Amino acid sequence: MARHIFVDSCAFDELFKHRIEPKEIDASEFQFYVTGEVLRELSNIPERPEEPGKKAFIDRISKSGEIPERGYFGFGSESYGFGRGILADLSQTDYLESTKDQLGEPRKSGVPKNATDRQLLSHAIVFAVLTNEPTLGNKVLMEKAVERGATVIRMRDFDPETETFIQFLRRHFPN
Repeated sequence: MARHIFVDSCAFDELFKHRIEPKEIDASEFQFYVTGEVLRELSNIPERPEEPGKKAFIDRISKSGEIPERGYFGFGSESYGFGRGILADLSQTDYLESTKDQLGEPRKSGVPKNATDRQLLSHAIVFAVLTNEPTLGNKVLMEKAVERGATVIRMRDFDPETETFIQFLRRHFPN
């Protein structure tokens, strides 16, 4: 069964940097997903002359379905229906309920500070999250997720000189 990994927006930068093509990774071993919140962050990334091709790379893999959008199943405005929704585990819903007070003031986008990281961490409790941040959200969000068994894979720990990307991912999952 494939291991499910939700990709944080900053991890897309590292995928580009290391020329990692998600479509070349065996989907029967690892399946990548992106949340709607992360897609919104990615759509706001500007084209930068010092990083030619990065915006096109990110757009291609995030908008083409190469890394499909997924979230929690439900019928509300922030939920996903049949075929795109994932049933939340009780540990995930408990985490989301117990960390409501960790959301900050809404940003210009209207999304509260830490909301995207909190959502990613909730997915990491059952699945995994790929990021490049040392800590997702704030210390409390991270600690509460790790207490519940969250798997956080940090691209900053990937060294292509010593292992392949697949080997790197495998290190984070027990057999």
